[in-house]
Amino acid sequence: MGVNRLAVGRLLPAMVIRTFRPGRGLLWVGLLSLGGAAAPLTAQPARDREALAGFVDSLAAASDNEAIRALERGLMGRARRDRTNPALHIRLGLIALRLGEYSGAASELKWTTQLAPQWGAAWLGWARAELGLGEGADTSRIGRRAFLARDAFERAAQAVGRAVSVDSSLATAAEQLARDRIAAGKPASAEVVREGLRRAAVGRNRQAASFLALGRVEALLGDTTAALIAFESASAAPRGRGLGLLEAARLRLVRSDDDQGSAAFFEAATIDDSAVVASLRADLAWIATGAELEGFDRQRGVERARYVRQFWARRDRADLQPDGHRLTAHYLRLAETARTFSNRDDQRVAVWIRHGGPDARATLRAAEVRPNESWRYRRPAGDLLVHFVAGPDTSNYRVVESVFDLIDGPAGVPAADSEGTAVNLFDQVLRSRAQLSPFYQSAVAGRREQLAAFRIRERELGQASRNLALTTDGDPLRFLRDLPARLQVLSVDGRADSGSVRVFMVIPAFALDSAGPLDSAGLARVRVVAWDTARGVTAAMDTTVTLTPVAGSTGQGGFRAQVELPVGSGRYDSRVAIEVGQWGLIAGRDAIAVGAADGPRLSDLTVGSVRAGHRWSVGGADSVAVSPDLVFSRTDSLEIGAALVGFGATDRVRFRIRSRPARTDGKEEKWKVWSGADWKPIGVGQPIRWARAVVSGRGLKPGRYEVELEATDDGHRSVWARARIAVVDPEK
Repeated sequence: MGVNRLAVGRLLPAMVIRTFRPGRGLLWVGLLSLGGAAAPLTAQPARDREALAGFVDSLAAASDNEAIRALERGLMGRARRDRTNPALHIRLGLIALRLGEYSGAASELKWTTQLAPQWGAAWLGWARAELGLGEGADTSRIGRRAFLARDAFERAAQAVGRAVSVDSSLATAAEQLARDRIAAGKPASAEVVREGLRRAAVGRNRQAASFLALGRVEALLGDTTAALIAFESASAAPRGRGLGLLEAARLRLVRSDDDQGSAAFFEAATIDDSAVVASLRADLAWIATGAELEGFDRQRGVERARYVRQFWARRDRADLQPDGHRLTAHYLRLAETARTFSNRDDQRVAVWIRHGGPDARATLRAAEVRPNESWRYRRPAGDLLVHFVAGPDTSNYRVVESVFDLIDGPAGVPAADSEGTAVNLFDQVLRSRAQLSPFYQSAVAGRREQLAAFRIRERELGQASRNLALTTDGDPLRFLRDLPARLQVLSVDGRADSGSVRVFMVIPAFALDSAGPLDSAGLARVRVVAWDTARGVTAAMDTTVTLTPVAGSTGQGGFRAQVELPVGSGRYDSRVAIEVGQWGLIAGRDAIAVGAADGPRLSDLTVGSVRAGHRWSVGGADSVAVSPDLVFSRTDSLEIGAALVGFGATDRVRFRIRSRPARTDGKEEKWKVWSGADWKPIGVGQPIRWARAVVSGRGLKPGRYEVELEATDDGHRSVWARARIAVVDPEK
């Protein structure tokens, strides 16, 4: 068993580890710095600690076994003349470990512990040697070898306990030893390390570091109850409160003990302990922006806890999740990736922590392609497809722009000697991803001459997905099926300093029949969140609404509902989720103006078919017509309205309605006044004044239009509001 460079370095955490270039001559550095006399038995001198650190570092870097053997022979000659020098024997033991000679290592390191019983590094080295002996014994049969393994594991547990007892800073090294054994597929050895940590924890020298390491190893081995006891013991030990609280909070969140976990987490965030702050920051750094991390670094004490609470609350709001959801999800993801991936630099880890486990995966195993994976995340705004390709280190995957980048060669060009071979590889790649997404299914069914155009489009989408995967994060609501509801998010009332975000929704009857029968009250769950990014103000609601039956304009029945979220004056982005049974819909709208802090204005336009029957109560008006899909027949009479916000109660205002064809090429058509408007009374003196007019759709040809309502007061101030509608022939 070779000596792991990181693990051996952690055997001596108090030492200054110096870096050497690998080479035969440098292996003698340890010899040159050895003292001639035996070290004191009470503690390892600082000089010997530093010299041994350099020796360990150069030994771990060496690749020439002959040079190591030569070094061993020289040390053995010295040791014969100076049998009581522990500095010689610990080096001989570490060399034997490096060469996988566990019996010799155990002898040398055991002798070192007898010469210098306070040298924790010697005890932990002896434990490693005994673990090697125990792992090498044949335990499949009852007999001498099985007893030898049992005895070796018992000695290893004793040595681990003694190492941590004499030097609690070695608890981290013992923890890493357990992690290494689990990663190597040897959980029995990790259990031996755990037993050693348990013995250290109940000994006389009970330190927070020992309890923390024990708790982490208990959690690794699946005993979360024992791990919590260890973390709580750490929080009660001197200088252990902060990390003990934080570790217990993390574990409770992973166990879904959300209330207790959240309370402990935010309490730990108030503690100005450098280790706690660094650990919290490292957890946030997986998903936080640079600006968010800078904000975190400026906080102290209670303000830090408040900042972290807001950090997670913003993400809960954006995902339409309940408070605390994203905090728990984040630590679940950290735990999942720790179990699933051995390399934390693997970009699959970063994407998993940002977005969770994928909804679907695909891979292609072929001699001509590198190890690869593609992940699909289903999203309301469109699927997120992320492609990974491994480099020479197959534990380190990187995100690439195109699925074709998994083929060896420059820019995804196959290293093939014929065009036929290249095309065949491309076809294999496409077929391997066909079950992942309809996008790739269409390419498999397409003609060969269409492949070039497809590759350009696929790379464009891949570039966008790569940026989203590595720069955004979230845990959006997921539903079994999409709910074909129609909705509009509008601000249609308010005063100068406040107003509301309203959601008008209509759900077809057939959709509810498919989603499952409504309960006796006919309820749907609606979640709304609105946030003013400039001021950091957020409002949210999670409620149930009663669905009211209504006849549709096309003769199809349905249900409607409305919710109102009060907010202050400002400009808001919003997200809405409607859920019925296992079906749901997520939608939203950005840049919603609420209130009129900067002067008079019109609210959003309401546009509805008079005969459709979708009338809603709004503010001071008796009711207004709103058709959430904004699609009308030419035979419809349309009611168009808006609230006057910020106007005086006695202001006289003139109105006109105009329309023009909507274009997508950037050009603009001329506005035409919509004649024949039948104006309804305006609520003079009401807190909210409403302007409404009924116009005929007969003057519009089928197509898409922009509609504008303009208001001009006596001071010749003009304000307007616009909406887009679609007009269709009656039979359509």
